[in-house]
Amino acid sequence: MRQAGLRTLGYLLSFSTCGAGFLWVLFNQRKQALHDRLANTVVIDDGPVDGSLPEK
Repeated sequence: MRQAGLRTLGYLLSFSTCGAGFLWVLFNQRKQALHDRLANTVVIDDGPVDGSLPEK
């Protein structure tokens, strides 16, 4: 619950600064935005590496 609350607070802060909190992704090696850094979370992309669509 704590991480979810911090992440939500981070989203609000990012939006309230005209999206500046999302720009942290460009300068952070772990690709974390403000909301990720506040909650100490990361996004894991498990999609296809070659850009193809998954089979049905």
